[in-house]
Amino acid sequence: MMSVLKEKDPVTNFHVAEYVLKPISSTSSKTFKHTLFEGDNDPRSHLSEFIRVAQMNRYDEDDVLRAFPQTLHKSYRKWYDGLDVEIQRDWVKLQTAFLKHFKTDDSDEISSAIWRV
Repeated sequence: MMSVLKEKDPVTNFHVAEYVLKPISSTSSKTFKHTLFEGDNDPRSHLSEFIRVAQMNRYDEDDVLRAFPQTLHKSYRKWYDGLDVEIQRDWVKLQTAFLKHFKTDDSDEISSAIWRV
């Protein structure tokens, strides 16, 4: 079950929707594959797709934090590796940093999904 909370993030000036996922145990062993962020696709779309796959795989927060950097092309992985550990270990801060760094021209006008586990 998910609940939605909307607020305006003062740092990034994005409208933030926090999706709260309550993990449900599953006996399914099927793993859904993540797409790779190569810089030519929209960062919001990448996050949205990552969240969708993470939910299908029933990730907890630790799984999300381990999996996300693996979805970045090696040249963008350098950006991740340069982040403070505090950001790397906090899913909401990591998403906000990702959206701020890779924002598109219309980022200020489009709602961005932030998922909290």
